Amino acid sequence: MDRGRNTDAARMNGQAESELDLGALTRGVARRKWWIIGTTLAAFLITLAVVNFIKPRYTGEAKVFLENQESYFTRPGKETPEQPPTLDPEAVQSQVQLVTSRDLARQAVRKLNLLGNAEFDPLADGMDLLTRAMVLLGLDRDPRQMSPEDRVLDTYYDRLIVYPVAKTRVLQIEFSARDPELAAKGANTIAELYIDLQEEAKKNNAKAAGAWLAPNIEALRAKVTEAEAKVEDFRAQSGLLVGSNNTTISAQQLADLNTQLANARSTEADAQAKAKLIRELLREGRVSEVSDVAKDELIRNIGQQRVTLRAQLASESRTLLPGHPRIQELTAQLADVDNALRLAADKAARSLENDARIAGSRVEALTAELDAQKKAVATGNGDEVQLHALEREAAAARDQLETFLQKYREATARDADNAAPADARIISRAIAPELPSFPKKVPMLVIGTLAGFLLSFGIVVSRELLSGRANAPPDLGATPRPEPVVSAVAEGDETLVEAPPTAADPSPAAVPPITRPGPTSAGSSTGEDAGRGGDVAGLARHIEELKPSGHAACILVCGVDRGSGATVAAIDLARALARDGRAIIVDFDSGGPGLDRFVSDGPTVGLADLVAGRKSFAEVIHRDRTSRLHVLPAGGAEKGQAGDGDRLNLILDALVATYDYIVFDGSPVSDGKTSLDLASWAGLTVLVTARGEGDRDTIAAASALVEAGAEDLRVLAPEEKAAAMTASLDAA
Repeated sequence: MDRGRNTDAARMNGQAESELDLGALTRGVARRKWWIIGTTLAAFLITLAVVNFIKPRYTGEAKVFLENQESYFTRPGKETPEQPPTLDPEAVQSQVQLVTSRDLARQAVRKLNLLGNAEFDPLADGMDLLTRAMVLLGLDRDPRQMSPEDRVLDTYYDRLIVYPVAKTRVLQIEFSARDPELAAKGANTIAELYIDLQEEAKKNNAKAAGAWLAPNIEALRAKVTEAEAKVEDFRAQSGLLVGSNNTTISAQQLADLNTQLANARSTEADAQAKAKLIRELLREGRVSEVSDVAKDELIRNIGQQRVTLRAQLASESRTLLPGHPRIQELTAQLADVDNALRLAADKAARSLENDARIAGSRVEALTAELDAQKKAVATGNGDEVQLHALEREAAAARDQLETFLQKYREATARDADNAAPADARIISRAIAPELPSFPKKVPMLVIGTLAGFLLSFGIVVSRELLSGRANAPPDLGATPRPEPVVSAVAEGDETLVEAPPTAADPSPAAVPPITRPGPTSAGSSTGEDAGRGGDVAGLARHIEELKPSGHAACILVCGVDRGSGATVAAIDLARALARDGRAIIVDFDSGGPGLDRFVSDGPTVGLADLVAGRKSFAEVIHRDRTSRLHVLPAGGAEKGQAGDGDRLNLILDALVATYDYIVFDGSPVSDGKTSLDLASWAGLTVLVTARGEGDRDTIAAASALVEAGAEDLRVLAPEEKAAAMTASLDAA
């Protein structure tokens, strides 16, 4: 176990050697502060000279809104307005490319008179020596061999910026020049040329459409005339003349015959039904109920006579007997009237039967005529199919001609000036700017000064790092050498005494040990740092200052014997370390008073239960009553936890990975091997003694701990005994 721990400690000590000493680095930067200030001031002055030497440039800004400018009045042949199509981001980017096209650029160069302008034309003031040299070496084009517009285009594009405003359909056109009036005029001119270019493109499209439609319209007219002539010729040849309702005469005749036949059949059926009804009423003696009989004037008179006779007969029957001549006369007259009614009804029935026979004869005649007409129509259906085909061809040609004529009229209308509005409009014209856009003096001064400061600061820091002065001093505890015992006396009742190391190099601890102060003499101990002071607080500060960053510090506190008070010293030291970071104290002294009283009133579970596997970390780690310190008591009654092998090693590894400070409360050296086994784990070993002057047991215990692997040993003893103990250790 010790060999593995020592190998890990050597690696961690190597990491500690390369750590950065921020204090040394800060002191090195402070030594060269005037050089940094001078460099920063020089950068400020150079930047100030540059921004005042550069000729200012001004930027004119114009904005163009992309939208469909068509309206109901400028859209020929449209009865209702259409919704303009929505421009997607790709369409907006396409318009940006159109604004920056070379054709538009050449027009802008001519309109702005940039030819001969020294700012844009490299030949305006002649070729300078640098340009001549570049041309001779083949590194640049000869501007004399370029067209006038092309000479200006490079600078023109450098001064032109076109981009769409975010989340809008607005193009922003920016043009820069040394003359503010030229900058504003350039932005406005480019925007106007873009609008004119779109209008010209629409007019050209209309002209091209009209030029293509004109000859095609003439050809279509001839085709339509020919197709319609074929239709009329075929109609005349086949006899498919058109009557009313745009139908042929044969079809109209067939329809008329069909209508007449239906009427004749209806008349026949009606007459037969009425005659049958009259016959039935005659048989039942209900002649007066026949409607046709009742409507006859003669029959109506007979009916009135019948009513009168029946009334007289009824009146006379009250006074006369049936055999009376008057009664017989009235009865005979009533019978004659009834007979006259029957004859009239029979006559009406015969009349209706005659009408039915006439209607039947008409039905037969119409049926024969209809059959003949059907045959004639069937014969003409084939010709009518061909006629329809010719009519469809003529109608298609006519529709195409009308469409072409309408488009030709629209194209002709759009050919006029301002008849085809562009799909954009200028919403903001550029005005002559008052402030230059380049150089921005204040931002450039700030950036230049900051760059000078960062450059000088970086150079100083790099030199300090490369020289090695900014690195932390190496850990002296990794390779100890024999040195005299030094007692450091400070304020308080106790003294830390450094024990003598062995001649052989002990192996490093498993975790980075606390760096031990270098060798000093007894006379130089006065004025040492608090880490070598006599009290526990000073020892805690010493541990906090020398603990490698990012690694845990393991401290073993053990006594010479049971009366040394090692447990009290260990809990005081652990509480002091808990103020700086995460700290835990582990009780390895199962035979001592234990740490239970610091966390509860009774016995608690602890390390023995954790090693045995009966409890988990969360169950055995407790909180100190008076501080943030975590406490891991000894736990159950088992003995020898420190020698329980791999499981104990895993527990200690977990504590090292979790806490910043781990304090081992070890058993007295005189009681057994527990503290001796833990000495190789600890980066610092504190031996607590209460013996008197020249105590041999203390010296023997210290020597045993060093032989067991304690690299940095401190003896905590009463102040008045420190000198005598030092002499005893030297003698040993």
